[in-house]
Amino acid sequence: SIQSVSLDRKKGLIRTLTNQHDRMKVFDFKGNLLYETLKPHTGHNNDMFCTGDELWIAGTQKACDPQLWLYDIGDNSVIRKDVSAVRCWGKDRDFSGVCEYDRNTLLLVARENMKNTRGANAPGDKMGIYKMDRKTGVISQWFELPWRGIFIQGATYVNGYLFVATNMLYKIHGGMSIWVIDTRAQTLVDEMIIYFEGEAEGLDHNIENGRLWLYVGLGSPPGKFAYVGKFESMYQ
Repeated sequence: SIQSVSLDRKKGLIRTLTNQHDRMKVFDFKGNLLYETLKPHTGHNNDMFCTGDELWIAGTQKACDPQLWLYDIGDNSVIRKDVSAVRCWGKDRDFSGVCEYDRNTLLLVARENMKNTRGANAPGDKMGIYKMDRKTGVISQWFELPWRGIFIQGATYVNGYLFVATNMLYKIHGGMSIWVIDTRAQTLVDEMIIYFEGEAEGLDHNIENGRLWLYVGLGSPPGKFAYVGKFESMYQ
């Protein structure tokens, strides 16, 4: 199985997490499995990113219990961070996307807690993008966008663009829609849609030969496949 994917660009490693037994697999950039291990429990492991020996993991499984975990790979320990502030704006929000904005700041991505997860958004539902100070833990809302979709599956930020992986509207396992958000204009500029019998499971990026590539987990609910795929972004 697979729930999230992150890249250690300095060490040339790709890590994946599952939702079962907190198993972490580590690959090289050629796709060779180097090793796998178990880590402490961090919820649903919905999305993550790596910085040095730290993994920041969005473990949220319920909107009423938003979870952000800091996992120290070196000593195999976890600390839960307080992200309850994402519920303070508007309705309860399901926080499930996390990525790095800069060395001192994280981005948290949340969506309204819908009653119908099949895509029946209520009028006025929003996606909220928040900044979190890595040292102090202070969270502030950056901006909002109209939300339509089911779940947020991953997020990554690069070159002024925030990429957010979501499920296909009305069909959880019908593929993925990668939202392209221009953070300077604070607008949704495009949706890159890929159809397949599954869903996105985490999102990250890498610059290869001067071009931006997006890395995404690809999962099938019956367990037919669990891949890490990559594609060149239309937005550089």
